Formats: sequence, structure tokens, C-alpha cells
Amino acid sequence: MENIIIFGIGQNADIIFYQLSKYTKYRVVAFCVDKSYFKDKIHLNLPVYIFEEVEKNFDPKKYKFIAPVNQKKKENFGKKV
Repeated sequence: MENIIIFGIGQNADIIFYQLSKYTKYRVVAFCVDKSYFKDKIHLNLPVYIFEEVEKNFDPKKYKFIAPVNQKKKENFGKKV
């Protein structure tokens, strides 16, 4: 089983956590967020780290990383911004 860290603690991160936990070989071991979003040390019973400190706590050779993305403004889809 491979270890993975999820960037974010929002709805998309929760969905990815559920999907990875239930349907894949990956084991989610932590979440991380930008420093300005760091409020809680625990999310879904897992530790939350500040993004800039992830490499201090996890060896990049042993952990994978996923960053779910979300498009917030549908009106800009396909338009030059």
C-alpha cells in the first residue's frame, strides 16, 4: 500500500480522501494546506501540516502527493482571462 498526502481540507479533498480510501491501493496519511489556511491540526482524523513544512516531515521518496483542483467561476471557462 502506498502512502499519500492530500493538499487541502475542503470538499474536493474530502471526496478524494473517500475515493482513495475506498477504491485504491493508496493510504492517505495526512493533509496539508497553505499557511494562511492552517487552522486545525486534525482533519478526518488525520494530521494537517503546513504545505511548506511537508518535506520536513515526509520523505518525498516514500510519499505521494495529490492536489485536487476546482474551477470556481464557470463563466470564465474557455475564455481568455
